[in-house]
Amino acid sequence: GLRIRGSNIQIGRSAHNIVVDHVSVSGGRYAGVYMYRGAHDVTVSWCLFGKTEAREAATLGDTSRMTLHHNLFATGTRRGPDISTPAAVKGQPAPREAQIDFRNNLVWGWGREDHGLRLRPGTRVNAVGNLFGANGGNKDAAIMAYNSSVKIFAAGNASADAGGRNPDSVSTERSAYPAPFVNTTDAFGAARDVLSGAGMRPLDDVDREILRGITLPIR
Repeated sequence: GLRIRGSNIQIGRSAHNIVVDHVSVSGGRYAGVYMYRGAHDVTVSWCLFGKTEAREAATLGDTSRMTLHHNLFATGTRRGPDISTPAAVKGQPAPREAQIDFRNNLVWGWGREDHGLRLRPGTRVNAVGNLFGANGGNKDAAIMAYNSSVKIFAAGNASADAGGRNPDSVSTERSAYPAPFVNTTDAFGAARDVLSGAGMRPLDDVDREILRGITLPIR
């Protein structure tokens, strides 16, 4: 594990075969994790991303074969993860595999005009078993697809907000894109696991304060 304060994680320039696990990040100038310029075959798991000065909790652009699972994105009043892809950035033919496999994450708190997870044109994504809590933000914006060029397999996602739009309603695909195996549980169970296990342990005061701001509905 690793604790980062006042900075962030950056993975780019075709970096690959990387695992980022049990890291706590908050207080930086940019997105908690920023992956770009051809980065590929990267897994980010069991990490805790708190509020930064950036608009997004995480930014993935010009990347492929990325797996994000069992992370907490606690953005305060800003945006959740923002994802673009080689097909979107460079106009390349759409790949057949998932460029981003996003599963069993907890995305908590975003602005009234912002989103939980935003997918830019051309993106190919699996979004499975994630829990989204607007916490005062737009509860109908858990997953935002930029336009019809976004292709997403969405299943088992849930909203922690009463009356919020079902995040799976944005799904365009009948089956998941090929991606590395992740042991996947239901959204609420995964969220509880994330709260009890994500980030660098033992938690410091900054992380504990982030977790105190999250209350899951009783299921």
